[in-house]
Amino acid sequence: MLNKIFNIFSIKSQIEYSRKKLYQAAYSWCHDHALSDDLVQDAMLNALSSKAELEDPRYLDTWLFRILLNCWHDYLKKNKEIENYDDYVFSSISDVENDYLTGELISRVRQQISKLPVPLREVLTLTDFSEFSYQQVAEIMVIPVGTVMSRLYRARRILEKNLLEKTEGKLSVTYLRKVT
Repeated sequence: MLNKIFNIFSIKSQIEYSRKKLYQAAYSWCHDHALSDDLVQDAMLNALSSKAELEDPRYLDTWLFRILLNCWHDYLKKNKEIENYDDYVFSSISDVENDYLTGELISRVRQQISKLPVPLREVLTLTDFSEFSYQQVAEIMVIPVGTVMSRLYRARRILEKNLLEKTEGKLSVTYLRKVT
């Protein structure tokens, strides 16, 4: 009995610990702070209410991101509007460095990621930003590993092409790094 209570407490604390990573993924999908908070809150509530369904605590992150992805897809189904990407306001990432060029590059990368089709954007953010393995992303999204790999390849090629076009040959190499 005591062990079961400890496990429940442990799962709750682990879910809270994962909140920041969940928020980063949600924000990378929707680019809206309030919506990201709502999606994470819904995912955490769903996770806490169905924690008995988690069979192996080692897969907690995969399970949480699957729930978050379901919340995101539910939101998209309910709000089937055509999104105008020109209306997005992209926030500055780094006030510490005050590096204008870095800020511009980050803004361009975020803008190009937001223009990716949703399935490509989801795979890219789960692998490159949330640092999940291909297998974990396949489990989260309930798709084959090969599909994860092909979507990731297509997303990266689209980003590379679009970012190089925007620089008009000013950069010889484009490096994509984790944006937090």
